[in-house]
Amino acid sequence: MVVIGEFMCNLMGNNKQKLGVLLKRDDFSCPRIKELRLALDIHLFEIDIVLQAIDAFNHKKLHFFDTLVGDRKCQVRVSMLLDILKSCEIDYEKLKTERCKIITLRLRVLHHIELVASDKCLEIQRALQSAKHLFTMHDFFTKNNLNYNVPYEVLMISLCFFTTLTLREIELRFNTDLSKTKVKELWFLAKKQTSLMSIDYELCLARLTHNAELSTVLQVVETKGCCSMTAFFPSLKPVLEKIKWQQQFIVQKIVKLCECAGIQDVQYQMFQAKNGFFKQTLLKPLIDGVAIIEGYQFEGSLSKLKNILNLSHDQMGIKQQLLKACECQRPQSAGLFFNDQNIEEAVLANAAQHPQFTNDAQIDWAGLGLLDSDLKKEFDYLNTLSGYSIHDMSKFCINHIYASTAAQVLEEQKAVQATLKTQSKVRRSSQIPGIQKPDLALI
Repeated sequence: MVVIGEFMCNLMGNNKQKLGVLLKRDDFSCPRIKELRLALDIHLFEIDIVLQAIDAFNHKKLHFFDTLVGDRKCQVRVSMLLDILKSCEIDYEKLKTERCKIITLRLRVLHHIELVASDKCLEIQRALQSAKHLFTMHDFFTKNNLNYNVPYEVLMISLCFFTTLTLREIELRFNTDLSKTKVKELWFLAKKQTSLMSIDYELCLARLTHNAELSTVLQVVETKGCCSMTAFFPSLKPVLEKIKWQQQFIVQKIVKLCECAGIQDVQYQMFQAKNGFFKQTLLKPLIDGVAIIEGYQFEGSLSKLKNILNLSHDQMGIKQQLLKACECQRPQSAGLFFNDQNIEEAVLANAAQHPQFTNDAQIDWAGLGLLDSDLKKEFDYLNTLSGYSIHDMSKFCINHIYASTAAQVLEEQKAVQATLKTQSKVRRSSQIPGIQKPDLALI
């Protein structure tokens, strides 16, 4: 993590003459009072984002840092969060110290907002005008000690926290004088910055693994809206390699679906790398950061599953809130669950068989000079494996990858098993007159 953190901090080092706590904006000369007030309001808004992000992270509420549906960078987000958790575990006081700094800064910003809104605004305006082009907005912030050199960890969790919120949630969470249009603009800027930092992180991992082929493929970037995307398989592969060498933890969560599309079983298996290979280990509540790889096992395709659930085929994925416990009298056999010999292969097969870009474009192996490369051969092999795609979900089809803690996983596992046990009792007694089956939603 230290190497990656230093790399990211170096990337941020070129922004010394920029404005902003999180989102860097160009400096300019001769700011007017109206422009000064807007800059201070943005500053205050970003400070409040940082404070809420630090508080959520300190309480291990990692779902606040997850990617939204369609962002397609969940695997990178998880890896970053695991690294930051480890970094903060090593330097326990780091976030606490930064929180104190940002609270002090917030008070100074509020003071200057009051000054700008008071009778002293004319005095400030005359001072700005007398300086003419020699005085910039950045000079004003520097003179009044309003700048903040954000550490990589704080920047990343704050951007993740902000971009995870919907615009409606932002409106409810933050008391700001900024217009809805300005907040939306900042939200898109944050998504763009988070996306670019994710790609830089992937390239850093590829270099650290000394994989020149991965580095070459990750240079190909698709731009869609405000976000930039690399191909799915080559972006996930270095993440898994890093998780192995850092001996971080993976939890494979397999949601077994009956042919009726009801949840029949949910299995949680924890893995940690030993000697370069993932081996199954026990879930321990004291383990902070784990990467949850959640997937479905269903005898059929995603299209078939959506038809049973009466969902639109245009809808991305399936929200787990739409799934309920199986109520079949004779449910389908529980089937295959995975062991530690094939967890990595199962994950990479999903990545290889998934659309590589959001526009369904394929990796141009020939154009990159990698047609006969080891990476291409591995990619082709993984595409021959059955049961790991939306067309065949019979083994393990990944739905989402996200960060959590072992304690939260154990708590969820206990709740799920209790619900399944209740569901089993209801199924056995369903033929008894007068007993009404409850609505058993899972997960």
